[in-house]
Amino acid sequence: MKPYVFIGEEDDRNETSLPAQVYETSARRVDIPENYLFEGVGRWEQATKMPHVRVVSEMIGNNSVKIKIKFNPLRMSDAGTYYARLAHKERPHRERRFYIPLVTVNFGRTHINALVLRVLPGQKLNTTVIIFTCDKCTVTGVMVRGDDETVNNLDGGQYRVRKYNDEQSVMEIDFDEMQPKFYGDYFLMIQNEDGTEERVRGLTIKQIQVERAVMAAAVGDTLDQTVKYTCDDCELSDILCRGETVLGQGRFTIIPTSKTVSIRFPG
Repeated sequence: MKPYVFIGEEDDRNETSLPAQVYETSARRVDIPENYLFEGVGRWEQATKMPHVRVVSEMIGNNSVKIKIKFNPLRMSDAGTYYARLAHKERPHRERRFYIPLVTVNFGRTHINALVLRVLPGQKLNTTVIIFTCDKCTVTGVMVRGDDETVNNLDGGQYRVRKYNDEQSVMEIDFDEMQPKFYGDYFLMIQNEDGTEERVRGLTIKQIQVERAVMAAAVGDTLDQTVKYTCDDCELSDILCRGETVLGQGRFTIIPTSKTVSIRFPG
């Protein structure tokens, strides 16, 4: 039986890259029809396994799945459209499968060292700088695929592009205080001199996940406590309140040797 294909929106699915040692696509959310389950990801024209490609999936509730694809390495032969494959729970061989377009990987000429920032909500960011090299290109916009599944264009007043020469350019993005809508992947919309277009990821902003401790105290009371924190492969460098550092005021002290924070309000 010929599989049925869902046709989704085309304009937010393409990603352009150069061959790379490691490449990870932006995460996509796929809704699963009733009585179906997520079976895997593949290319329409290729049924053979690709050992250098790994699919990372996370179920969201009972009827959605978030999917991203990791290439190690990303080869020219990997270009193409990848589909999420959904099979019937009870009759997978009798009922038709659904193939839902997930991402289209293209290869271009723009070279960019994509940034990954891990930021707390409310934290203030300095101007973020993205350096890229292209073929006498023009940046026509910045597409943002948010962690909240939205796809939007970044406001033109929030970024600017400066050219060093015909090939090398710099994009500066202003964020100020981090808001939920800023988390996600940022793709530069590139138009080369010959008219070809590319959509290249230049920035990913991830939210730092922390466990919140709640302490109660009446106005004027003395608060003197120590809170332990965990931080694997990282270090705690600052403590913020409403986007501003509170270190240096004598109330919060980071003790790296014991991975604790001393909190003292004298009352």
